[in-house]
Amino acid sequence: MYSAINSADGAERRNSGTSIDTGSILTTAERSDSAHCSDCGELNEQPTTIHTVHECKNCDKTIYRAPSAEGLDITEGDKVVIPAGALRISLDRRVSSGQFSRHGVSWMVEKLLLDSTPKSKEDLDSSLDTYDREAEEVLRSSELIGDLDLDDQDQLNEAVERVCDQRESPAFWAWTVLALSTGVREALESNDASQATWLMSRLESSRSMLIYRLHLEALIWQGYSTPGLETLKTASEIWDSEHDNSSEEFWQTTLTQNPVLLYQAFNIPVILHQGKAYLGGKKIDNHGGKYADFILKNSVLGTMALVEIKTPKAKLLGSQYRSDVLGPSFELSGKHSRHAHRVTIRLDA
Repeated sequence: MYSAINSADGAERRNSGTSIDTGSILTTAERSDSAHCSDCGELNEQPTTIHTVHECKNCDKTIYRAPSAEGLDITEGDKVVIPAGALRISLDRRVSSGQFSRHGVSWMVEKLLLDSTPKSKEDLDSSLDTYDREAEEVLRSSELIGDLDLDDQDQLNEAVERVCDQRESPAFWAWTVLALSTGVREALESNDASQATWLMSRLESSRSMLIYRLHLEALIWQGYSTPGLETLKTASEIWDSEHDNSSEEFWQTTLTQNPVLLYQAFNIPVILHQGKAYLGGKKIDNHGGKYADFILKNSVLGTMALVEIKTPKAKLLGSQYRSDVLGPSFELSGKHSRHAHRVTIRLDA
């Protein structure tokens, strides 16, 4: 489910939890002479990354072997050691030291959502304690309130004011979890079963939102905003069946419904701002107006581009200009000339 360096039987594991810092790989160039055995040339100082341990038959010393670019070389009799801080398991590939399979992603999400939930009514108190610890850890590491002492009542009140309107922040949901957890305990102590049930339902929903903000939001957004194979497959099928279609209206509608196909023409982040955009130029008789097929907006800088589309049947090249050069067709150059005047458009966010 998770591809990393595999360990042999009897490997020594010293990790706890699912979020562990990655140690640096000790390369050949970084090894100092003092770190290597003068007899066999192997490492005789324990590295901080995943490594093997064995007794050298040549020098009778304990020798360590760190991973190379090809991975970890494990021989018979080696013990694989995973030091604390050498392995990070995360759904964020920028953080993780390995990669999940599709089933592994489901396994990881299930662990995040369900591992701390009570398995029986006797586990409720311990689960609430776990929820509290998770939430407090988020709050103490939050940039929103990291400068405040939450054990001081005045600063605690200020922390509440800072996070109460920050619903997109993990700190908001961590605070909500703590408040609801307290409410559940109070309802149980007063034997108010319906209140406890309602608050517990809200607590689980808020904790799910906390997990989403911490672990899933970036992953889901990446999948949502990036064209997947199904989108590209659909586009390919449309092209196969409609490549002789000379209706510009058809292609305008198709690209409007599948704007990600337009985005592929740019190496910068763009979004579809408007289709069939009016650019001005109408006379008093309501004729002569100019339109662009699409306006695309740079989602970072706010700049824009006018996009004119041509059907697959449109002629793009015109008569021969020189022996090896063809000029643009009349239809193509006419489209370009139509927007060759100055255009000023305000792109509101």
